[in-house]
Amino acid sequence: MRTRKKKGRSEKGLGTLAPRGKAREFYFRVTIGGKTYTHPTATADFGKAKIERDRFLKTIRPSSSGPASDVSGITVSDLLDDYVDHLRSEGKKDATGIAQVIEASLRPAFAGRLAVSITTQDGKNYRAKRTSVDGVQDSTVNKELKYLIAAYNHGKEQTPKKVIDTPYLSMESVNNVRRGFIEVPEYRRLRDFLPPSLKLFLVLAFHGANRFSEITGLKRSQINRRLGVIELQQTKNGEDRHLPIYGDMDEWLDKQERVHQAECPECEFVLFWHRDDIKPLHLKVKPGSKLGRFDKTWKRATKKAGFPDLLAHDLRRSGVRNMIQEAGLPESQAMLISGHKTRSMLERYNIVSLKGIQESGKKLDAWMKDATAKAEEEERIRPVAVEPEPLTMKQRVRELFYVQEKPLGDIIKTLGIAESTVYYHLYGHKWNKKTPSASLQVQA
Repeated sequence: MRTRKKKGRSEKGLGTLAPRGKAREFYFRVTIGGKTYTHPTATADFGKAKIERDRFLKTIRPSSSGPASDVSGITVSDLLDDYVDHLRSEGKKDATGIAQVIEASLRPAFAGRLAVSITTQDGKNYRAKRTSVDGVQDSTVNKELKYLIAAYNHGKEQTPKKVIDTPYLSMESVNNVRRGFIEVPEYRRLRDFLPPSLKLFLVLAFHGANRFSEITGLKRSQINRRLGVIELQQTKNGEDRHLPIYGDMDEWLDKQERVHQAECPECEFVLFWHRDDIKPLHLKVKPGSKLGRFDKTWKRATKKAGFPDLLAHDLRRSGVRNMIQEAGLPESQAMLISGHKTRSMLERYNIVSLKGIQESGKKLDAWMKDATAKAEEEERIRPVAVEPEPLTMKQRVRELFYVQEKPLGDIIKTLGIAESTVYYHLYGHKWNKKTPSASLQVQA
């Protein structure tokens, strides 16, 4: 008689799962095409280890629905390199910044790791190290992990594919929405404390709500005074936009042009460091140099003006809010000027049409007053009958006895209660037959 062989912890064609170390976490080992793969499942649960094994097998076996892809030797660094090259070839303006983040954080953390070996637990370990050891915020880690996910997704789009699956890397919920806004009086006060080189920056940022790079990179050829607009060409979103010249912009553009003619007629950028500001601010730049970062100068000026927490980016939010809430521009028109592609920014900073809400409030107030007046009129013509609350048994007994002066027998018959209950409601105790009250006589 044949006996069925006991099924072990390995199945034919699926390699082996064996626990290792003090934690007894399962490691997966399989040989495919003469090549041996070893993969940690990062779990001591056999069922979860099998799920991770199946996921890993999908990444190293060629897909039957497309060209075979040898992804076994692709490393995380390979995917990151391809992603950065892709951003640069597409002319993405943030390619340099993303590359710096990758070199500083992601590449050292995943150096030498095969792309198929990255798991969700690796993402959690990366977050724990970055937040506890490096002291960065969860929002920063979210951004870094999104770059890693983007690198995987880019690898999946290649032919042949460089990676089959993108690992699930969890994101932490953060609430870091800034609420900084600046009103016209604060804007005018801050302008007085800024050096001449930065005054026009403040004017343009407050009026146009544009990005920092769009303002500092503005060229004189983009100022169209005849049409009264500033032509923003090939912005971050890859689109040409127009910023209307209004308010203080005309006056300060004229002042800057006079400085151009006097100090740097050959300068192509609208904003530049003035000669008289370089020495007092201890700048290591030449007169006429394009305006770059000015964090220390900005912080010093905002502190003197009484707004120490105000960031330059707060001007962008302030400008959009002024367009929608104060000037009453449609949201779509304000977004065309500021360069926002979706309404998510308006929702994120709770920027809505205040005038529209105020008008709605007036309509609702008028409706409520009219409805209240109609209700009061109906109540005057047809008073609402208020049903009295029913009397309790005690109140009914005392009403019949004291007010209507009914004898005890009638009360018992009317209410259908016992004689002792009548005594209880009248005197608070049961009637003693041996000592009846003289005032209560049962009627025959």
